[in-house]
Amino acid sequence: MLFREIPAPTIPAQQGFNLLASAERLPSEGDDRWMQGVAFRSESCVDYQGFNPCAELEGLPELGGDELTYALPVGYRVRDECSTMSGRFDDQRARRMAEHVADYVVAEELWTGALSKVDPFDTPFGTGLVNPHLANEDAVTVLTAATDIMTALATLEEAVRRASRGGPAFLHGAISVIGQVGQNLERVGNELRTPTNGIVVADAGYPGTGPDGTGTGWLYGTGPIVVGLGPIRTDTAPASTIDRRTNTRQVLADRMFLATFAPCAHFAIQVTSE
Repeated sequence: MLFREIPAPTIPAQQGFNLLASAERLPSEGDDRWMQGVAFRSESCVDYQGFNPCAELEGLPELGGDELTYALPVGYRVRDECSTMSGRFDDQRARRMAEHVADYVVAEELWTGALSKVDPFDTPFGTGLVNPHLANEDAVTVLTAATDIMTALATLEEAVRRASRGGPAFLHGAISVIGQVGQNLERVGNELRTPTNGIVVADAGYPGTGPDGTGTGWLYGTGPIVVGLGPIRTDTAPASTIDRRTNTRQVLADRMFLATFAPCAHFAIQVTSE
């Protein structure tokens, strides 16, 4: 039987209500110093002090913002291989594959922190640190479980808005959970919004697990997510990609990335069955 080689189906651009559609993006060209690591004190974690203008004001407001938040980029790699006997070599194929999985990889890492946990880093203010991630048992505040998904989303949104003094709320969940209440959410561009304007992020890369890495039906609430995607780097030189012994050509595509958020607003809730 003879098989005719044809071009692979075109990979469409990522669409829908995923993480990259909702996150704030760091520059991908020009000022790429973020790939050396970032540190910030969030402006959304502000504290305040009320006063009566006719009374003597004592002390000063707390600074808010907790301490500096640190995050260090991690990376992912995809591999493409073809036979040198075919006479066809698409040097952009590996790059398209790396672009295709970007949202999934970033979302999975934001939820689990798995890659950051492999190699904890040190800062002037602490050692053995890992990047902020949703299912972080040591950092997240767990709220009372709910049997109704919309109630769970509202509870999370309120907690985030109170912790951030009225700031925007990002509500994260697996597609299998968020999809059940899609009719109660509003589409605004490529975002899903609750009736009170919370931003709902449903992503294939979100496993739905709890802070200890187990269970299902978990949702998380945070302030804005910041994502950085570095350039995709490939080596297509024949000398480094061709294996003459097997008549194959292998191309690797690497990319550094970062996903982080301010930890002052970080909550979790589980949706349980009645």
